[in-house]
Amino acid sequence: MENETNEIQAIRKTNEKDAKIQSRRGSFRVGYNNESRLIIFCAVGALLCLCMFVVGLVLFGAPDSFLDFMGGVFWVIPAVVCLVLIPVIIYGRNCSYYAGDKEMEIISPRGSDYLYYSEISEVIYKPMTLFKKRRGYLVTVVTGVRDFTFRYLIDSGSELTEPKHTPFFLLELNAGLKEQEQANPEFAAAVMAQFAVMQEKQEDRLSKKRKKKTWENLFDDK
Repeated sequence: MENETNEIQAIRKTNEKDAKIQSRRGSFRVGYNNESRLIIFCAVGALLCLCMFVVGLVLFGAPDSFLDFMGGVFWVIPAVVCLVLIPVIIYGRNCSYYAGDKEMEIISPRGSDYLYYSEISEVIYKPMTLFKKRRGYLVTVVTGVRDFTFRYLIDSGSELTEPKHTPFFLLELNAGLKEQEQANPEFAAAVMAQFAVMQEKQEDRLSKKRKKKTWENLFDDK
């Protein structure tokens, strides 16, 4: 009887643990390594190219033929490329994740990383800035095998800027590093706030589609 009771308790604990696992999928953005240096390099490169173009116009004047013109504007092309690369670097790279029953798969441009809940011992969040402006978090997932590092980016203008709003907090929940009861109230409030904004926008769109009230349709429901 005691062995049966112990087995029942073990099964119950396993079921309770499985019930806390949240399966979810989504996406987020990560920054480039040394992105500040890349931006400075692109800005300096664009400035040098524009200077070479101006110097060419001053020393040799406006080109007369088409070939001379193409040779003169050659310096403008890399300048434009450098300027276009700056917002691309600031935007970062898209990643996706899927939280399953036993692990979270994170798909990034470098490939897929599988973070098993049973192996995770700690998740470290370090604030990350770009030119003294808050950028996101340098997230380090510590496991018994190796450490996984992600440069998580916060969406511009978003109010969800805390570690609990990142997919890695879900990882902590499923790994048992955080209590579900502590996470739910604030997270649910944030979700409800977003839902309220979406509902308000939907009502505004519907109100614009409604016909204006006249004496003919004054008492109509629509």
